[in-house]
Amino acid sequence: MNTERYTQKLGQILQAAQSDALLRGHTQLTPWHVVAQSLAETGGLASNLIAAAGGDAAQLDETASAALSGMATQQGGAAQLSLSHETAKLFALAENRADKAGDRFVTLERLLAAMAQGKGDVARALSACGVTPKALDAAIADLRQGRTADSAAAEDAYEALSKYARDLTADAQKG
Repeated sequence: MNTERYTQKLGQILQAAQSDALLRGHTQLTPWHVVAQSLAETGGLASNLIAAAGGDAAQLDETASAALSGMATQQGGAAQLSLSHETAKLFALAENRADKAGDRFVTLERLLAAMAQGKGDVARALSACGVTPKALDAAIADLRQGRTADSAAAEDAYEALSKYARDLTADAQKG
């Protein structure tokens, strides 16, 4: 795991996932921690990509919450947090996907695509929520429009017009 290659957004999500795992008394950082923190941002990139891929982000969030609630906890003292084998594989797969796409930085959408492509519980949950790897890749391609992640703030450039501007034509069509 080369966290120096992660975008600011992915780094923040990873940090929040680690904090969440420690607060819950979990001994391992799992993909569920990362999923939960990715979806924590209402109307955020992860939720939007899942919706664009035909999935239900709320259902995935419920599944993640249930999985996290069912994990064993360590009582008393400070918990030592380690990376689960599945999490390490997902981040390696995300780094590999970023390399193949020509990205200098690993982004959240590359991690989501790695999760969908994987064979673990999160991949099955994504599938159950209506997300296929092919649909997610198409949603990512549509979002990126041929751009690569060449800076640590790459995700901030996505959908910049919709974040900071108003589509008057669409508003006029709606009345």
